[in-house]
Amino acid sequence: DWRAAIRKSEELELRKLTPAEVAARQSELSKMRSLLFHAEIRAKRLRKIKSKKFHKVARKYREKLDGRAGEDPELDEGQLRELDPEAYQELMEKRERARAKERLTLKHKNTSRWVRHMLERAHGDDADEGTRAAITEQLRIGQELRKKQLDGGPDALGRDS
Repeated sequence: DWRAAIRKSEELELRKLTPAEVAARQSELSKMRSLLFHAEIRAKRLRKIKSKKFHKVARKYREKLDGRAGEDPELDEGQLRELDPEAYQELMEKRERARAKERLTLKHKNTSRWVRHMLERAHGDDADEGTRAAITEQLRIGQELRKKQLDGGPDALGRDS
């Protein structure tokens, strides 16, 4: 049995230690077992949750943590700017690209609630010319932004010049 083998190897190791070290080791092992037990209980509880909304929020949170994994959590932006200007500039460019990508994928499409409502109003005899113009303008802006992103021009990141 593997547990017996582990127990025997630990006993051999414990014979070489002082009683204080043995107590510290047992205390450490007890803490580790407790942490593992609680983590296992939490994981079991989370596995039982069937809510799509919960899993979506949890996934977004994990992605957010993964996105910040490359950053140093100990330093805030001001300290990073002073200590390593190149790393700060790189961080700002990365965030700006991510923001621009998010803006281009979410905005200026026919998927927002406002646009869907306006599209319903824009059809038929009671079509409002202002409504059509607003929708056309929004779609034009969306096409320009996508074109800038694909071209990679100086305004590709959504900066106003």
